[in-house]
Amino acid sequence: MTAIAIPPTTFDVASTPRPYWGLQNPNLNKALAEAQAEVEVVVKGSVHPTYGKVSKAEDIISAGKEVLNKHGLALIPLTVEHLVEPRLGDLDARLALHGRACWMRFYFKLVHKSGEYELIGPRDWLATPGKLGTNISACDTNALNYTYRDLLGIARYTTEEIVAIERAEEEETLKAAMR
Repeated sequence: MTAIAIPPTTFDVASTPRPYWGLQNPNLNKALAEAQAEVEVVVKGSVHPTYGKVSKAEDIISAGKEVLNKHGLALIPLTVEHLVEPRLGDLDARLALHGRACWMRFYFKLVHKSGEYELIGPRDWLATPGKLGTNISACDTNALNYTYRDLLGIARYTTEEIVAIERAEEEETLKAAMR
């Protein structure tokens, strides 16, 4: 396993003490709660050929970064590891072994201006065959995108869209019951 440090210092997550959220990071937790309450919906405004309607990663990252910074927080990428592990699926492991794909593991650090921080990770992604360099870069963006989304609870639907989806599901259920 090769580790590439971003920035040059790496850390060993297994041996790093993980503070309990709420007890040791009151400033960070308060700022994060305020950011979560304020973050805007990032609507699904793009169409992906495979996945249909999606929110752009860039839009989620931008919204997340803006609201975190406003509350004195920053999300910092720490390390990227290239993995070949037995837990990978057979095809994934074979592709990675032959240099045609690469399993990536990302770690982040959420830092408050007071100096309090929390380690976040790992987030695992598979860079698939094709233009491997491009796909590894896409893994970086995806890991950052999903970390912002999950950390802040960024919604991808407006309230009106959620109500419309629920109504459609209820109508489908009623139609199925009437058959």
